Amino acid sequence: MVKVNPHKLPPLPSGGEPGPDWRQVDWDAHERATTLEDGTEVSYVDYGSGPGPVVLLVHGLGGSWRVWLANLAHLGQTHRVVAVDLPGFGASPPDGSPGRYDTYAATLDRLCADLGISRVVAVGNSFGGWISAELARRNPALVAGLVLVDAAGIPCTPAERRKVVGMLRMADRLAPASSRNRDLLGRRPQLRRRALAFVVSRADRIPDDLAVVIIPQTPSPVFRTVLEAAVLSWSADWCASLGALDVPALVVWGERDRQLPMRHAEEWVRHLARAELVVIAGAGHMPMLEEPGTVNAHLRQFLDRAGKEAVSAG
Repeated sequence: MVKVNPHKLPPLPSGGEPGPDWRQVDWDAHERATTLEDGTEVSYVDYGSGPGPVVLLVHGLGGSWRVWLANLAHLGQTHRVVAVDLPGFGASPPDGSPGRYDTYAATLDRLCADLGISRVVAVGNSFGGWISAELARRNPALVAGLVLVDAAGIPCTPAERRKVVGMLRMADRLAPASSRNRDLLGRRPQLRRRALAFVVSRADRIPDDLAVVIIPQTPSPVFRTVLEAAVLSWSADWCASLGALDVPALVVWGERDRQLPMRHAEEWVRHLARAELVVIAGAGHMPMLEEPGTVNAHLRQFLDRAGKEAVSAG
């Protein structure tokens, strides 16, 4: 069952036709929610149209579909784009699962079936990249292309583990204050730099209004559960299994990612037989926010290639 999602963005600015600027799109008109056959409720945005595979955007830990705002309007000019709120994040209620990456991948698989989507290019950031890779592993007939944006999933060294888990636990503790003060963070650059320090390198590159809407209105109730499940799920055997995937892949990485260093990008490329690496100069863990124009250009180029391959493959 699909219904309009009541979770609202701030009012649109007056005037102008919908275009590549996310501010000109009435996102309320594109928000939906559906109840899957297993009872899981998933909220998502369904925007744009075009031939070829649907672009499936998957956010990371603590995020929502809004982290893709600077990309959605652009990609929707040529493709149908579905951007999800994973269960327990954004407007999607928790589903009672243990919060593992493979559980979320199964949910996305069922969501695509529910929406009648037969082919996707899965684009995931951070934890969403891990989920997207597992979706390709779980259902290779569904995934025509894979884009991993500073993706989690590669096992961390002990030092990396201490650093990233410490950062994310701190982010979880600060989340209630960030949600309460999200409007203030949008107006005060110094506070915004502190609030977004874990995920971006240059907070001044993010417009004030975008900074406000990407900060959750309420903290995720499953953040800590999902984090602890992720730490227990890192697996060298899982990484080795990626070599069996025959899917074009694009690995996009922020040069200054504080959470996952460049070694992780190189490991993804090593494990995925058909992967290419693009490094976004100066960007942090979420380059699609800091350098949306550059990321969008690479995404469009990759989508063209993946779409042509999907057509030729029948």
